[in-house]
Amino acid sequence: MSHIKDKWVIVFLIYADFRKKDKDKPKDALTMTEQMKAELNSMFKDILTVPLDSNRARMYVIMNTIDYKEEGSCKTEAKTLFYEIGNPNYLKYNQITACKVISNEIGDIDRPNPGNPVQKPEILKKILKDHIQVQREEEVFFITWDHGSAFGIFREVDHGVVMAELRKPIHHNLERYPYLAEFWNKALEKDFELTELVDQNNHKKIPDVIQIGHNLFRLENISIEQGFLEKSNLITQTKLKVIHKDSVFNGNKFRLVYNESSEEFEVHIDNPLDSLTFSNNVIAELTDVDVREILSNDELATVFKEWIGADKKVAVLLMMNCWMMNLHTMYSLHETVKCLVAPQGNIGTPGYNYRDILNYLFNPRSIFKSPEELAIRCVSTSENKRMRRRSIKLRADKEDMIDKWKIFAVDLQREGDNGIILIDHLNKINQFVDKLIPKDISAHEVQELISLYKSVRLVCFDFTLQGSFGGKSFIVDIINWFNILTDIGLRNPEILPIDHTNLSNIKNLVNTVRPQNVRKHLVLKESIGKDIYNYNGTPAGLDRAVVGFHPTGYGLFFPNEINNNQNLINNVKNDSLLQEFLLNWKKFIQSVYDKEIWKVFFDYK
Repeated sequence: MSHIKDKWVIVFLIYADFRKKDKDKPKDALTMTEQMKAELNSMFKDILTVPLDSNRARMYVIMNTIDYKEEGSCKTEAKTLFYEIGNPNYLKYNQITACKVISNEIGDIDRPNPGNPVQKPEILKKILKDHIQVQREEEVFFITWDHGSAFGIFREVDHGVVMAELRKPIHHNLERYPYLAEFWNKALEKDFELTELVDQNNHKKIPDVIQIGHNLFRLENISIEQGFLEKSNLITQTKLKVIHKDSVFNGNKFRLVYNESSEEFEVHIDNPLDSLTFSNNVIAELTDVDVREILSNDELATVFKEWIGADKKVAVLLMMNCWMMNLHTMYSLHETVKCLVAPQGNIGTPGYNYRDILNYLFNPRSIFKSPEELAIRCVSTSENKRMRRRSIKLRADKEDMIDKWKIFAVDLQREGDNGIILIDHLNKINQFVDKLIPKDISAHEVQELISLYKSVRLVCFDFTLQGSFGGKSFIVDIINWFNILTDIGLRNPEILPIDHTNLSNIKNLVNTVRPQNVRKHLVLKESIGKDIYNYNGTPAGLDRAVVGFHPTGYGLFFPNEINNNQNLINNVKNDSLLQEFLLNWKKFIQSVYDKEIWKVFFDYK
């Protein structure tokens, strides 16, 4: 049945951190800050130069920027900006018809500012509900831009350690980027119209998130007069009394101090015995506190549901965020999103072809666009000749990186013989994994089976290996892992003592997800991605060690080494797929790997 809708609400949600420190680059390459300016300028050019048909669509940009306040300064400035894009006079280009400064916060590079409103679901929801009301007949096309971490987007990195070299502020050389300048200068005109998202009567406002060590903590229902702060765990609803006058952990005294210049409260330590001891003690004492360094997939789903209503779904969610095509993202969003477009691995310049996508939506000769058609167009236009020219133009290394991305468009609502295909496939994965858990065999056979599982894991490509979690890897394509395993078991049953029927059932799922069976699985369209297994910067020899089966988009958390990154640990502990659905997968990991690997992620057996 055709999805007959002709009115679109288009929202760009952008997180732009201009404090990035450069990695080793060729001397003629753009700095990371300049590279980001070039990328944003290109995107804003597409937004402003593809004539908007107000009868067909409304368009908005929400941008959170973190930048240096002045050249050579240690002070940083975080702005959250809201723009409405229009074309009231039906010209050949669009205009910024409205601009609001939602928030403006001052921090410094030694004390990273956790005040990123687009990471906070309650604030993001308020921005959307206050400024963008979606009508019943309108479809939503939602685009997110910048960091991804498989379990969520807009990953915040502690810049206090790595930012020794001060970068130049965004307005330096901005004349080279006229479309970015148009957006930025419009915001500067609006600074005196600052819109607060807090109670205007409470001048000394306590933030809803504070940072202790490397962790962000959510604070709720707090007044200045309280003798203690209550910290609420959103998962277990447990309460912890922490950090106020005379609070002590192992000899370290905590207190809240009001900073007059920044007009916010800060956590101070009186007479610390050892800063490292303090950091470790805090982590040990506050393990149950809900800490977020991202806008999680589940939080984004909640924002969508409370913004447009539970009976409506975002038609297309286009994610310019690394690693976001995986089973964790799909499961979290399946009740609030119709079609998801995202990369299974990395993505970068030039990104998506917003010009061709918007031209497709606004084409007067084309009357109706379904979410499926738009999602397919998002992928197909990402690797055409225009984008290959743009890649070489925007990248100072002149390299065409497009074939190194693997982008999928999936239909999270597509139904098969057993209902929603996504849920059906997750059920099958859960059932199959239970059969793989070693049981009713000798100790020697258990060890051989475990060795086989680990060996197959090692030859599966890890889509997060180039990430920022201490160089550790954690996401593999579970269908490809199944594929290798079942091939071994079906040909050599003595090596894999699993019932032949169970192996055949797993193999049937593997075959179902193959590209030629387009009507039996979720994928609507995928990019070529012919160089996905030979990504620039991949450790030498890795591409030769990997079994290069066709990627499927079915990425799953699969730890195989110790990783104590607190952000990753928190992401996994709060992931709804692992907490609610794939319980057998956790049992499998616990049965195969040493406790030192999985104990930080999962509860004990």
